This record gives sequence, C-alpha cells and structure tokens, in this order.
Amino acid sequence: FTLLVDGYIVTFRLSGGADAAARERLNVELSRFKLRAKTPVNVVVVYDSAISPEVEAGAGPGGIWLRYTKQSLTADDEIRRLSAETDEQLAVVSSDRELREGSEQFGAIVIWSEALIAWIQGR
Repeated sequence: FTLLVDGYIVTFRLSGGADAAARERLNVELSRFKLRAKTPVNVVVVYDSAISPEVEAGAGPGGIWLRYTKQSLTADDEIRRLSAETDEQLAVVSSDRELREGSEQFGAIVIWSEALIAWIQGR
C-alpha cells in the first residue's frame, strides 16, 4: 500500500515548526516506519513549495519519496490528485478535515496526524 503524508501538518505537530531540521526529522522517522512495517509500504511525503513551476519528486532517506508542489498547488491538492489517480490501497495521514474527507471519497483510509506521531514517539 501507499502511505501519503501531509508533510507540513505532520512536521509542525511533531516538532512544533516546519523548518529544514523539522522536515528532516519527519523524513527520518518515516524511513524507520517503512523499515519496520510488516508489509511493503510506499511512503510519500508531500510538502507545499515554491521551488519550481512543476511538482518535483525524489528519493528521501530510507527509500521514502518526497514531493514538493509548485507555488500555485498546495500539498492538499496534490494528495487529493494522487488519491484520485491511484489504484492501490492508500492511507492518507493528515489532520486537515477537508483533505481527509476528500481522500476518503476516493477510497483512501485516513489516519490522524496525531496517530502517526504517537507511533513515532512511542517506538
């Protein structure tokens, strides 16, 4: 299955900020999650960005995938688009109500950010 993570929401709730160090902490914790998962999982973290005019994707630590959206596209928009286009089992991690409801419409399981953070902190 694929785990889609609303990067800045989870980063802020995990670390109290969204700077580069906080993002790196989340990315490392998600690579540990991927490593410890009992079944194969694709982990994709989506961050809002203004880095380029297109969505940029690349490998992160431990085989997770990082996606940075263009300035006019939010992470929520990208997560909803990915939810609509995927045929595989999908779980979306966010505390954003609209994103959670939008992802559920496409058959995604939604997980509160706090649930993922509790797992990270309770290792």
